[in-house]
Amino acid sequence: MAVTEDKKNEIARWDARLGAWIVDEAAACRASLTHASLSPPPYVDLYGELEARFGLDFSNLRLAFGHIPLCLHGAQHAAARKAIAGQLACRRSAVLGTMEARVAQHFGWLARPGPARSS
Repeated sequence: MAVTEDKKNEIARWDARLGAWIVDEAAACRASLTHASLSPPPYVDLYGELEARFGLDFSNLRLAFGHIPLCLHGAQHAAARKAIAGQLACRRSAVLGTMEARVAQHFGWLARPGPARSS
């Protein structure tokens, strides 16, 4: 993806206010996110190195990072997503039954007039 001087290209544009690239089209997002050169940092390995270097225990973080789809790539990412989808499917009815109350509880303050302030 070549970037021109005005920081625009065929599929992305630079937003200076956000300090981030913006991709508006779903197909372009999918192509970018599945590109072989784009992957998350190897968190499990990095925290393993920190453990060895400083004698600290990050086993809980390494365990979590090994299961969070956003922290994984390729086949590991697909397997984690599939496992989570299976868990959600089993609990779909229970979750949907409480969703309206949970949304009101956590986001109801957004409907109040005036500046938005969470409690």
